Amino acid sequence: MMDALLTDSYDYTAKKVTTSQNTLIIICVVCYLLMFIIYFGFSNPVRHELISAVASVKLPLKFIDPIDLSDQAKLMQYLQGECDYGSSKFTDQQTGAPSGATFLNAMTVPFAVFESDLSLLFANNAFYSLLSTSREATVGLPLDEIFSHVLPFKENEDHPFNALLEAIQQLSRGVAAQNFCEIVTAMEVRERSNTPVMIRLIGVCDEKKGAVHDEDKDFIEGKNIKATQYIVHIMNLTKKKELEDKLKNESDLTQKLLEYAVTKQVIRSLTEQDQMVAKIYEKKPLLAFNVKAASEDEGSDEILYGCQLFLRTFKDIVTSFSSIAYLCNDAPTWYFIGGLGQNENDVKIGEEELIQFALSILEVFGQSISNNAATLSAIIHFGDFGVIPLKMDFPRVELSVKDFLRVSNLSDKGFRGKLFLTEEALEEAKGVKGLVSHKNPEQICGENVYIVDKLNEMSMNLDEFTIK
Repeated sequence: MMDALLTDSYDYTAKKVTTSQNTLIIICVVCYLLMFIIYFGFSNPVRHELISAVASVKLPLKFIDPIDLSDQAKLMQYLQGECDYGSSKFTDQQTGAPSGATFLNAMTVPFAVFESDLSLLFANNAFYSLLSTSREATVGLPLDEIFSHVLPFKENEDHPFNALLEAIQQLSRGVAAQNFCEIVTAMEVRERSNTPVMIRLIGVCDEKKGAVHDEDKDFIEGKNIKATQYIVHIMNLTKKKELEDKLKNESDLTQKLLEYAVTKQVIRSLTEQDQMVAKIYEKKPLLAFNVKAASEDEGSDEILYGCQLFLRTFKDIVTSFSSIAYLCNDAPTWYFIGGLGQNENDVKIGEEELIQFALSILEVFGQSISNNAATLSAIIHFGDFGVIPLKMDFPRVELSVKDFLRVSNLSDKGFRGKLFLTEEALEEAKGVKGLVSHKNPEQICGENVYIVDKLNEMSMNLDEFTIK
């Protein structure tokens, strides 16, 4: 009896398990069939649509010449709106730059493309940032309206941007000689200082209209170029201007240091055992130039102008006189020495060349000075001078000894536009050809000096002074 009950219970349980297994198998098969139907009936068309959309974007980029932007304009606009701003929300963790390999993200300088009617087609983020605006507020606006907020070209007819607009008009009419225009100006962006920029406009031309090609050159400018679109890119010149100002200041500083530096001739004369030492030059001619304002009412600007003119003049002339060496200056006074050689003849040559050099400087200076704003005088003395080298990056010396102080005082009180000699210099100058001197001396600081001018071509030497 017990065995029969166990057998019935086992059969019942086995039947239930089999039924459950069959039910699960049927449910799984039905689910798979439903998933298959849903995939091919609903998801697959969507997938094909997405693939087609991606292909519609990729194919033009693959088959259209990337340089021919006129054919890509609408495609670029689509990429601008749908891709760039979407990808710009995500940045590279290492560089911090916007992720995505789109065309506009690759452009680092401000860049924009305008349609033939000058409405903005698309631009990159750098363009909007420089103009302190946004894409939503700018796309579709005319070029002149976009730039009118940062450039005052409407109030100023001579503003460089008006030349760029004129170039656009010529390109639009098809009468332009070239397809580009470049201007340099300053943008007045709010809450910023004026930003120096270079704006370059390139007209995108139809190759069939006005553009001429040959085998050796990519592009030859035609006579009648007509543009269908306009590319504008802007270069911020702030760093360049800062660098130019820095280089200019350094150049000016270097030039001033060089003006104070002595010549190699003096350095060789002062050098002993590879060191510059102080030295007393005995019986040497010393020339001093002094710049003064034309009248006592004139200010320091006239003296500064005269000093600049003197520097330009003597640099052009001194190269013709081999025995003359620049020593130092105490503006507005400059000192030169002649005859640094070892031979006695060098002193005679130095004296003669100093006189000729001084007269040449005075003549050129007098012809070049405008409105007689400043005057130049010169004095030559023959005597002993002490030269002391200073320890500086650029070789420089100072003069000392009594004779130097004498020359310094005389040059400061000298006659305007004249060369005069002390009695010692006049005595040594005998035999110098081509000179005329005033026989009667003039008085400066209680000392006799002699004004010297050029002699005509028939004169032979200084002993034949002509009295004026």
